[in-house]
Amino acid sequence: MYLINTSYKDNIMAYHEHIIKVLGAGCESCHSMYDAVLKEVEVRGIDAEVKYITNLADMVIYGYIGLPAIVIDEQVKSKAKIMSEEEVHQFFEEQDF
Repeated sequence: MYLINTSYKDNIMAYHEHIIKVLGAGCESCHSMYDAVLKEVEVRGIDAEVKYITNLADMVIYGYIGLPAIVIDEQVKSKAKIMSEEEVHQFFEEQDF
């Protein structure tokens, strides 16, 4: 499938309804949170591409934020809080999917 005259984001969105990014330092806690987000997306059946971003250059577009952070469709929804699986579950309960 080829898309013409669209941005990179539009191309990704053509395949998934949402893009969820977990921004982290690459530590065990951040990676565990990423795993919990992946699990929650799968359990809820959310059509989303989930990315784990550790490159600082890719994070600066969101401004100065505390890590870890969760970005949904390019909006920072959570920052500077390491969440357990239960907290990730509660976080997704509060989102509009």
